[in-house]
Amino acid sequence: MNHKVGQFKTQLSQRILQFQQHYQDFRLYDFGSYALNRLTPKQGYMVETQLAYGLKSRQRFDLFRSQQPLPHRPLIVFVHGGAWLHGDKKDYQFIGEAFAKEGYDVVVMNYHLAPQHIFPTYIHDLHLLLNHLQQSAGQLQI
Repeated sequence: MNHKVGQFKTQLSQRILQFQQHYQDFRLYDFGSYALNRLTPKQGYMVETQLAYGLKSRQRFDLFRSQQPLPHRPLIVFVHGGAWLHGDKKDYQFIGEAFAKEGYDVVVMNYHLAPQHIFPTYIHDLHLLLNHLQQSAGQLQI
C-alpha cells in the first residue's frame, strides 16, 4: 500500500509541476482578455492574421478592417501591454474587433519580449511595423 501512495504522490507532484509551468505567466487580466475575445461580436469587420512586418517570428500583426467605406477609415495601431515581458496579440482581438465595428481599421501587433530581447528591441519592432504600414498602405488599403 505504501508503494501505491508513494506512486500517487509522485504523479500528483508531477501534475502540479506541469500545471505551474503551463500557467506560470498567467495573469488575472488574461482571463479578462479571454472573456472579452469570446464576447465581442464577430460582425462588421474582416480580419487578416499573421501578416509579416519583419523576418522574425514575433514580427507579425493582425489587421482588422472595418466594412465602412475606405476614405473614412482612420487607422489605430495597438501595442499590447505586458511591460515588454509577456503578452500576445491574440489576447487583444477584442480591441481590433470593437474598433473595426465602429469604423476604424486596427493593427494589433506582436513584438519581441524581454528578457530574451533587451531594450530597445521592442521599440525597433514598433518602428519597423510603422515603416512597413506606411510603405504598404496602398497594398494593405489603409
